[in-house]
Amino acid sequence: MELYRKVRLAYFQGGQSKRAIARRFGISRDSFDKIIVYSVPPGYRRVAPIKRPKLDGFTDHIDQWLQEDVGRPRKQRHTAKRVFERLRDEHSFAGGYGRATPSLRLQAPTTKLAGTGSCGCTVLGGAQFL
Repeated sequence: MELYRKVRLAYFQGGQSKRAIARRFGISRDSFDKIIVYSVPPGYRRVAPIKRPKLDGFTDHIDQWLQEDVGRPRKQRHTAKRVFERLRDEHSFAGGYGRATPSLRLQAPTTKLAGTGSCGCTVLGGAQFL
């Protein structure tokens, strides 16, 4: 934040050139351009949606299973392991366990299946994610 303020002051009030200011503060001219355009750091902006080629064809099944679990008792809901096993056994999912579980972390809060454990980790139907 302090760097943003100093660079903007040097440019707008000091009247120094773009190249001189970039050299003085040790930043690239591309970074200088961003500082001039944005008064505060813009942060990371994702341009394209996340692509999950192995999992994208199965998200409808996962959504359906999680929606069906909403009315079930907590002990009868799908765990991340069970979702992966069903994908593998019933739908010939070629990906690994690590490919199936991240989508559950994103989908669980919207289906009200997630909570937080005593360790501050996300709990999804009995499975804990740190």
